[in-house]
Amino acid sequence: MKYIRTMTQQKLSFWLALYIGWFMNVAVFFRRFDGYAQEFTFWKGLSGVVELVATVFVTFFLLRLLSLFGRRIWRILATLIVLFSAAASYYMTFLNVVIGYGIIASVMTTDIDLSKEVIGWHLILWLVAVSAPPLLFIWSNRCRHTLLRQLRTPGQRVKNVLIVVLAGLIVWGPIRLLELRQHDVERHSEVDMPSYGGVIANSYLPSNWLSALGLYAWAQVDESSDNKSLINPAKKFTYVAPEGLDDTYVVFIIGETTRWDHMGILGYSRNTTPELEKEKNLVAFRGYSCDTATKLSLRCMFVREGGAEDNPSGRSKSRMSLPCCISWASAAICTPCRARCGSTATRWPTISPTASRLAPSRATAVRALTICCWWMR
Repeated sequence: MKYIRTMTQQKLSFWLALYIGWFMNVAVFFRRFDGYAQEFTFWKGLSGVVELVATVFVTFFLLRLLSLFGRRIWRILATLIVLFSAAASYYMTFLNVVIGYGIIASVMTTDIDLSKEVIGWHLILWLVAVSAPPLLFIWSNRCRHTLLRQLRTPGQRVKNVLIVVLAGLIVWGPIRLLELRQHDVERHSEVDMPSYGGVIANSYLPSNWLSALGLYAWAQVDESSDNKSLINPAKKFTYVAPEGLDDTYVVFIIGETTRWDHMGILGYSRNTTPELEKEKNLVAFRGYSCDTATKLSLRCMFVREGGAEDNPSGRSKSRMSLPCCISWASAAICTPCRARCGSTATRWPTISPTASRLAPSRATAVRALTICCWWMR
């Protein structure tokens, strides 16, 4: 215990980097290195060494930079990094989940109906067992010689700044070298491959969830500013409803297993929808998701065609969705299960103006919205 209390903050950061970078990523190492071993080459072996080194030094670089905020804030931030990384490692180890933007956006929501299904006592036990040792080190250590204190002490500034810069270069340099080599391979093979640096950042802790969290934060800021300038399709487009559609219903079936290409009614080889095919006057349409997860798709897939933009920070809208336009319907029918329009926390899908052609009348639109709310509860 005396050794733990008296070690410097720099040494503590290195031990934490070893723990998070190697131990929490051990399942990812096994999967990736097993693929390298299938057809082993010099460059694959070098990639394995680079990944082992990078996972440690990127964590060390981060922890040292965070010590610029002082001891107390560093302890809190380091604790959060350990806890979040331990939770992510559980899903990466046992469920082979890739922690990316979609996972972070699905977690950062007030709707926990789906999230609570993957949280149990196994996760709690893993979280306690894995995070206990590093947390003991963090809160037992005196955190002497933080980077902030060293910058204020004459004679220690240059040396410790160079150590942090060197750690960053150890991560960036080899990865950049392998990226350049990959670009040469792409030019000769004419096969596009994902960025090597991006793959590494998205595969290992803690860079995967940190980069995804940053992307999510940027998307939220970008979306909040864009919401003020959304086009109202109800003012720009006009539709005159034909007669005889009062008994028309619109039903959206949403879920990971309801892919249109697995539905017999839409041409799938197996008859997976025998009851639906018996319905008279039934018209089925193919639905396409606009994002990688159901929750993310709800904010952009029920807008008029051309109203959702495909951008790196997520799917943003350029036009309002229908309940934002028809406030009387959304307020009267869906208030109990409604969050703000266009949010990932929305628990019910919106109906696009193009879809309203199937239900143009006021009564039909209300019935359609009622069914949508019922499906999402």
